Amino acid sequence: HPKMMLKVILCAYTQKIYTSLETNTGFRPLNLIADAGYGSTYNYLYLKKQGINIYVKYPLFFKETKKRFKKQKFNRQNWAYDSVNDAYICPSGEELKYAYKRRKIKRKKLEFYKVYITNNCSNCIFNKECAKGKGYKKIYVNPVYEKLKEKVFIKRLKRC
Repeated sequence: HPKMMLKVILCAYTQKIYTSLETNTGFRPLNLIADAGYGSTYNYLYLKKQGINIYVKYPLFFKETKKRFKKQKFNRQNWAYDSVNDAYICPSGEELKYAYKRRKIKRKKLEFYKVYITNNCSNCIFNKECAKGKGYKKIYVNPVYEKLKEKVFIKRLKRC
């Protein structure tokens, strides 16, 4: 049935599993559920390209829904983002401005991160907790993954 959910345990070779499922059974799933260990940029992009509705949690899905997580003021997911200036605003009101892109290999896949930096941490009252005593704070953001996570988050909340 096209609306049924197919629970498949994904692995790093999502593409091979999906192809063999379709070849061996003739069945092409429209929806896919898996646990948080498989919520990666690579898997999300592949499933999106195949036109599959993704119900695959990402690793911090449940943690991000907790009050305790939302109260962590030094976690960048809880910081305001200024899309006009492409900057994050830390708890003390300083901007972490986009500085450069960085390539990282994560689970044998190349991913691109935007690096945001502020140099105004030396005299900040939160320096030891937030910037670990350094004179600056640096954060890494994978914009592709963040957008995919947001879509998955909304779908998962509707499903729960």
